[in-house]
Amino acid sequence: MHPSDDDLKLFSLSRLPNDETKSLQLHLLGCESCQRRMRRLTQASASARFERRDDDGIEAMSPIPVRVLDAAALLLQGWLLEITKSSLTLLLLEPLHPNTLVQIRLGKQIIMAQVRFCRPLNSGYEVGFDIQDVFMFPRQNSDDVAR
Repeated sequence: MHPSDDDLKLFSLSRLPNDETKSLQLHLLGCESCQRRMRRLTQASASARFERRDDDGIEAMSPIPVRVLDAAALLLQGWLLEITKSSLTLLLLEPLHPNTLVQIRLGKQIIMAQVRFCRPLNSGYEVGFDIQDVFMFPRQNSDDVAR
């Protein structure tokens, strides 16, 4: 069964319970129609790529949540090292294997990315990602906030 639009919106905002998040992640990995619905619901930015804006206030070494797109994976904490329009590099405390798909929340955007490299750095790991897609958080109107 396909998830509702409301569940997809909650998932994009990381507001679903863990058990529902895991099952929805698995569903999204294999369902192209729900992937399209997710893109439509979150309205990708005009350039469909990360756009750095001064009002985002994202500085180097800002804490960045990273979700590995695997039902058994936990939410990781990362810190931004570098970002371009097509890639980003984070410092993580856990290693990630190349080609692992992740969801990264950066300001008002959700970035779908794939691990390009992972190498030890000080007491953590420098992990490079290729950006696959960027979604904007859905705008909330006053009716949505009241619910």
